Amino acid sequence: SKSSRSFEGSANKSVLSGPNSVRNLLVSINVAAFIYQIATVVKYLPGFNRVLAMGVAGDAVSAAALDGVPQWTATEAVLRALGFVGAGTGIVIKSGVPVQLGGAVGRHALGMSGPIAAHSMGPFFLDFAHQPFPFSYFQKHRFLTGGFLHGSLLHLIMNLRALLSLPPWLENGIGKGVYYAAYLVAVVTGNIAQTLSTLGDGRAASALCVGASGGICGLYGLMFASLLKMGNSSAAIIVFKQMLWLIAFGYMVPNVSNAGHVGGFVGGWLIGMLFGPGYGRSYSLSKGGTDRADTEFRRMMGTGIYPSADKAIFPLKYLWMGVGALLLSKPELILIPSAIVKGIVEPGSLSGVRLLLT
Repeated sequence: SKSSRSFEGSANKSVLSGPNSVRNLLVSINVAAFIYQIATVVKYLPGFNRVLAMGVAGDAVSAAALDGVPQWTATEAVLRALGFVGAGTGIVIKSGVPVQLGGAVGRHALGMSGPIAAHSMGPFFLDFAHQPFPFSYFQKHRFLTGGFLHGSLLHLIMNLRALLSLPPWLENGIGKGVYYAAYLVAVVTGNIAQTLSTLGDGRAASALCVGASGGICGLYGLMFASLLKMGNSSAAIIVFKQMLWLIAFGYMVPNVSNAGHVGGFVGGWLIGMLFGPGYGRSYSLSKGGTDRADTEFRRMMGTGIYPSADKAIFPLKYLWMGVGALLLSKPELILIPSAIVKGIVEPGSLSGVRLLLT
């Protein structure tokens, strides 16, 4: 009974928590990034028009591809960036030739190749979008930051709807630290999987890949792992079936990265299995003590069961220690924080388009 009391105390102190503050923070970051993305479209529109004019000058085919509009107004640029014009497509200008790109829903893979002079989604977008080659090969921050960008307002709304639909207990019951770690790790593993899926395919490797769905699939992976550790196999199977439906959806809709979704799910599952809490019977609950778990979380765990961070395979701090050691061991990784700050303060500086736009 002594170990049971310790289990209950540890669970109450370090796992169960209040409102979904981490989820709300992630929503806020995604929304703020999209707003800033649109703001840079407007701010650097004169430079984009200048590059656009040079690209279509004397090129009837390129001008026709742009509906004969070699100069955009702020309204036209914003409507296209929001996805209201062009069916969620963007324009990338490479080597003097504009190319129309695609993507409507899901995890966008906005196809392009070659040197980039400008992008209609703005320089902020171009600095942080994931591109297996060449951008992300040389700038590793993109494996993370691409998960906070979106190709249209519809893309953003769909992903935030999926994030907000996840059960509150996934953060408040499993633990905010594990929830946050699963999301971030899943964004990275999703983009790694996307990169691996493009090996040997130059066109696919040059695609810009953005969207929070890798991180969201990671939270599904966390939920799947947690339910398995609780012993609730029936609920775990339902979560797994939802992932299978998402993969099937990815095959039916163009420009959706199934590799990114699967990679994100696996990343979140690993975090849940290795760093998520363990579960056991609570001594105080069996004696009529107060149950701090919400109704849905209690239904998932079963009667008298409580989570404990002390029963995780590894403490979560080991993950962050490993990440820190990895950053310090590689010069290109230790520069990630400063690169992110630079891209926010000076949009276009990381992708090399700033001088052309200013």
